[in-house]
Amino acid sequence: MMFCFAALAILFYSGCESADSNSIEITPSYAELRVGQSATFHATGAQYFSWSLKDPTMGSLSSTSGEYVVYTARNREGNSSLRFQEISVNAAGSSSTETVSPSGTNDVTTTVSSGAAKATVKHL
Repeated sequence: MMFCFAALAILFYSGCESADSNSIEITPSYAELRVGQSATFHATGAQYFSWSLKDPTMGSLSSTSGEYVVYTARNREGNSSLRFQEISVNAAGSSSTETVSPSGTNDVTTTVSSGAAKATVKHL
């Protein structure tokens, strides 16, 4: 009887979690901008975010951290044939659980979820 209850509980709870619960997403994943235009990008899937650009000479970010950033396209000096910018976001969130053992010592377990995502901006 106890085995059946345990098996039922495992089946019930196993369907409650997504296989991609640690995936990071950026929206939009693609944008087209002219010089001087901006687009807002939003990251989801973690607690803390760090943003970067593949080529900082093509444009700028309003911030390098946070859930939202604004990318502004600027005139690219040098190789004008490069028209695609890559925006990357890395994420890491952590939570700690502290348990007290019978001997009185504290055991801390830290769970870290991390990931990365990329978006592309085409400069028109």
